[in-house]
Amino acid sequence: MSGQAREGRLVVRSPIAGRILTPYPEQLEGRAVPAGTLLAEVGDDRKMTAELAVTERLLDDLEPGAPVSALLRGRLAPVKGLVARISPATLSQPPTTASGSEPLAPTLQPDQFVALAVFENPRGELVAGMAGSARIYGRRASYASRAWRVFKRWVQSVAW
Repeated sequence: MSGQAREGRLVVRSPIAGRILTPYPEQLEGRAVPAGTLLAEVGDDRKMTAELAVTERLLDDLEPGAPVSALLRGRLAPVKGLVARISPATLSQPPTTASGSEPLAPTLQPDQFVALAVFENPRGELVAGMAGSARIYGRRASYASRAWRVFKRWVQSVAW
């Protein structure tokens, strides 16, 4: 068998178009691996998603389709995206009260919801595991109306 034919049998092809997501796949080069061993994960990275924690106090201002700007470590320019969906429940689900018992008092720290943001990645510059900070732009409102909503929510959840 010629060297080219042997080399052709060693080529690994993916059934989908995408990018290798496994870190350091070159470490497997020259090693013998058992049949069925996962060599690399391939994923479509044209759209990247991020889970953003949002305080429950700002949940009324959040809606799917809201613009998101993320500043990621290692990049100078912010990345623009949109909120795709918002989790239906908080991250730490509080236990429900049993019948006949007193309801639980609100916690001092507000709980958090998860907003899923989607970012376009046509050139593959964003990679899985990047960290940074993000800002979600809610609907526009005056400072007075925002302050009124925050005060109203506080009265409803803490003082009431």
